[in-house]
Amino acid sequence: MKRWDAILTIDKLAAELIAENNYKGKIYATGSPAFDKFRDIDVAKERKRLRKKFGLSENVFVVFYAGAATPAGWQEDEITFKFLAEAMRKLQKKHPEAVFIAHQHPRDEKLGRYQKLAPDLKYFDISKFLPAGRQGKIDDTLLPMMDTVVGMYATNLIHACYLRISGVSILLPNAGGKRLFENLSLDDFPTKGRKNFSHLPKKPPPSRRPMRLKKN
Repeated sequence: MKRWDAILTIDKLAAELIAENNYKGKIYATGSPAFDKFRDIDVAKERKRLRKKFGLSENVFVVFYAGAATPAGWQEDEITFKFLAEAMRKLQKKHPEAVFIAHQHPRDEKLGRYQKLAPDLKYFDISKFLPAGRQGKIDDTLLPMMDTVVGMYATNLIHACYLRISGVSILLPNAGGKRLFENLSLDDFPTKGRKNFSHLPKKPPPSRRPMRLKKN
C-alpha cells in the first residue's frame, strides 16, 4: 500500500482499519449508495415482516450461503460448500427445524449445484415465493430475515455487516484463501493475517501479472 498516495473507502470504519495498519497517505471515506441504503433499514422490523411472508418462525435459525460459483471460481466454491455442508449436517441433526438457503451466484451456469453436491441436506426453496422472472435470484432486501450469512468472499458479507447480521467468510487454503490472494501482493494486507497464508506465492505467476505497455 506504500505506492498509493491516497485511498478511497466506503466508510469511516474501513478508513480507521487502514490507518491502524500504518498507512501514511490520505484516506477518504466517500460512502457508497449500494451500502448507504442499509442505514435506514429497521432490521428487527424487516426480519419480522419477511419471516411472516415466507412462513418462517421467529425462533428458527436461518443460514444463508452466498454462492460464488462463477465460471472462473466454481471449483473453489464447491470445496467451500462441501466444508459448510458438514457443519449444516450437524446443525440440522441437532436442530431439524434449522433453515438452510443455498443461493447460487447469478453467473453460476449449473442449476441445482448445491442440491446435487449435498442432496441429504434440507434446503429452503425461496424461489417459489419470488415474482416471476426472478429465477430464484435473491437480492439484498431479503437479508434481514437471515441469522447468519456464509460465503467465501461476497458482497453479501459486507451487507451483513451493515445490517448487524453475523457473517462468516470461509477462506480455505485450497479454495477461498487461494483465490483471494493468488493475484495480490501480501504487502497489501495487514501483517497480522499473513502467517495464515505463508504457503501462498508472494507474487502471481507470470501469466497473471499486469502487462506493461510498450511504445512503438
